[in-house]
Amino acid sequence: MNDEPKLLGLFGSPEEREAALKALYLNQKLRGFIIGFVRNNGGNQEDGKDILQDALIILDRQVRLGGYKGTGTVENYLQGIAHKLWIRKRQQWNERHRELNETNQKEEIDEGPEVQFLSNERKQLIDQILTKLGKNCKAILNLYKLQYSMEEIAIKIGFASKEVARNEAYKCRKRFREHVKGRKDYLDLLGISKLV
Repeated sequence: MNDEPKLLGLFGSPEEREAALKALYLNQKLRGFIIGFVRNNGGNQEDGKDILQDALIILDRQVRLGGYKGTGTVENYLQGIAHKLWIRKRQQWNERHRELNETNQKEEIDEGPEVQFLSNERKQLIDQILTKLGKNCKAILNLYKLQYSMEEIAIKIGFASKEVARNEAYKCRKRFREHVKGRKDYLDLLGISKLV
């Protein structure tokens, strides 16, 4: 596959860059390699597609910010990004999974049935509120709750930058607070004495 036209497109106008990125996304050999890598390392087909999309977003940003100079093949550069993304994602997943197991084991020991019931009610209430805020806010706040960085949220949701993700997260948190403000039943169940 000849990289030259793609490289020129990546460094061209926004339309040319978009066409070059689309050509990379549709490149079956590259797609198969990245999805295969993810599947061989604990992921599935959908994980592989997500990693490819995330890698393309990062490549686009690297081109725009001057981080990618066009040395080496664009496919190898993109594969490197995808490998790092998947390895980082697996490490984060493993860490969260381990922490969650430790937390769940501790909660099972420490909590009686009434505490567990209140916890389930609290989770249901939060889920209902997030659903009312909309799909985008629900996704942002769930990722935020899991301590994803703003850069990771931007990549996952498809925002242009971490600043956009930060602004959207702020708006969503504000909408959440406004939704529960003045609702004593909500505040009591959520264990919030005062909203700031």
